Amino acid sequence: MINRVYMTKQRFDEELEKGEMPHKTYEEYKKSVDKVYDELENVNDEEIYDKDVDNKNKDSNI
Repeated sequence: MINRVYMTKQRFDEELEKGEMPHKTYEEYKKSVDKVYDELENVNDEEIYDKDVDNKNKDSNI
């Protein structure tokens, strides 16, 4: 399980004022971050490693 880390509401508001946030509300931001964490938790590390090794082997045969 991945520990979920969010910027504070105060930091979000500061970034929003600078125009640095694509999200209009803190709640939208948190939902977006949660979606990324959910996707990361569903990733199989071994499968990624195997694909990476296969790609490196293909590249070395060129």
